[in-house]
Amino acid sequence: MHLRDPTDLCKAGVCVHQPADCDDGDACTVDKCIGGAFTHGPAAGCEPFDPCIVPVCDPAVGCFDEPVPPGGPCNDGNACTKQDSCTAGKCGGQATCNDQNACTDDTCDPANGACAFKPRNCNDNSNCTNDACDPATGCKYFPTADGAACSDGTTCTAGDKCQQGVCKGTAIPSGNACTDQNACTMIDLCNGTGKCVGQAISCDDGNACTADSCDPLSGCQSTAIPGCP
Repeated sequence: MHLRDPTDLCKAGVCVHQPADCDDGDACTVDKCIGGAFTHGPAAGCEPFDPCIVPVCDPAVGCFDEPVPPGGPCNDGNACTKQDSCTAGKCGGQATCNDQNACTDDTCDPANGACAFKPRNCNDNSNCTNDACDPATGCKYFPTADGAACSDGTTCTAGDKCQQGVCKGTAIPSGNACTDQNACTMIDLCNGTGKCVGQAISCDDGNACTADSCDPLSGCQSTAIPGCP
């Protein structure tokens, strides 16, 4: 008598072997049939890949991630942090290069943790203020005496003087030539309020296959429109 696998079938006198069903009904395993034996290995994606994430598997739905509770220890791989811990699934730490001095710009090399403390530049480029720095609060600007000569940066004012830490001048009459430092304007003239105003130039090159624009520094620009004949 010949015993056969209950999954085998006879067709036209030939025994046909049907693939065995190896599924154990557990979404947390990868099921295989090797050499006539069932194997059930762990499902892909259930391996830990982040110090602040714990892979969890539900036999009904499979793998999913759960964040480590806040404060759990970890290593963010950054030599510029210390006391690393998990927060909302992310690893981070406290900066090691903080000298508690608001008058320095603190930097750190993440490769070796070397700190650098560069004095902060508090120069506001105004001769109407005396610039200083307080280690507790940072840069401070104290007004110079009113009446000190200065320049407000426009040729449309005259008699510029410091007033409460700000350089102010008296507007000259409109119509005087000036320059607004804008390559997209022409015929620049003072408008009588201390402002230099120019007329907008046209950057239309008459070509329907270019997109025309103007850069205040370099002037007109034309860019070919893709696909335009």
